[in-house]
Amino acid sequence: YPVQIHVKHILIGWYCLLSMEAWAQPAPHLRNFQPSDYEAQNQNWSLAQSSEGWIYTGNNGALLEFDGTRWRHFALPEKQAVRTVAIGRGGEIFCGGFAEFGYWAKDASGRLNYTSLSAQLGEGQVGKEEIWYILVLPEYVLFQSFSTIYKFDYQKIVPIKPPNAIMFAQAVNGQVVLPVIERGLYELLPDNTFRALPGSEVLKDKIVQFLVSNGKGGIW
Repeated sequence: YPVQIHVKHILIGWYCLLSMEAWAQPAPHLRNFQPSDYEAQNQNWSLAQSSEGWIYTGNNGALLEFDGTRWRHFALPEKQAVRTVAIGRGGEIFCGGFAEFGYWAKDASGRLNYTSLSAQLGEGQVGKEEIWYILVLPEYVLFQSFSTIYKFDYQKIVPIKPPNAIMFAQAVNGQVVLPVIERGLYELLPDNTFRALPGSEVLKDKIVQFLVSNGKGGIW
């Protein structure tokens, strides 16, 4: 009986120590930035983080860069709102807005310079479209409005017309899958054509906003 009490005391002591250690874990450090802090407009559309930990924000007024200490602003050619931001395989900061998309890249001095990819399509080719989403893949980048995809293989731009209006493309199980409104799910094939995914037509009256793998080769 005394031994049993002794063992119980040891177990209770360990439990208390473990509980105290758990309680002592520091909470994540949160910082709240007001528009007056980053000196830009109050509406932000997109966030991306570079490999060096810097934060890039698509703001109504410009692309914002935060290095942990200070904010910098980078404007698109016509000072459009930056709707979407993504980091490329070489550290490029891709972005898109009204009738404009391209990327910033650092030169030898570390300064960001902008290259317009939409300008390479010719005047008026992007029209009045807004680029709302960018999907970065190992071999290419997709810039997407709700009616057109622009595929950039780090050399040239190819416009691709989907079967209908689309929601955001996503990479699932090695496939690029697009929710096509009133049609279901489609796969974007390497030759820039589309293949309807069998059975997905049940989603034709739904707005699909997110896709993930079910772990068995299928899609949720």
